Amino acid sequence: MALCHSDSLQLYNDSFFTLDAVVIDANGNVLGMTTVEANNQLYWYYNTENVFLYANRPYVPFTVIWYCHEGATEYGIWTNATSGSLVTAQNSVGKKTCKLKDPKKLLKEAEKQQSINNFTYD
Repeated sequence: MALCHSDSLQLYNDSFFTLDAVVIDANGNVLGMTTVEANNQLYWYYNTENVFLYANRPYVPFTVIWYCHEGATEYGIWTNATSGSLVTAQNSVGKKTCKLKDPKKLLKEAEKQQSINNFTYD
């Protein structure tokens, strides 16, 4: 009797930065990666096929490593997440900071966008 089983995590990026969440199983295998915008949350699902109901699931608990989307530096790590857990960026262990963009570069991008917005057709 083969059944399909789904495990999930609630990933909440409660930081000021866009972060990538990498989900790793108990054996060290990467199961997936997703991007979570600042102050947003999403549900991550891991579907397994041919798993007997209530069978031993050797891939749990999960580890979630949060990375800065810009620059890919480690933001923090959350270990021992069970299926259905709420995993937050701010409660992970690590430096919990990302490099901010250069203010001059941000100003230049804003000025460029403004010039595009000001362009009109005759």
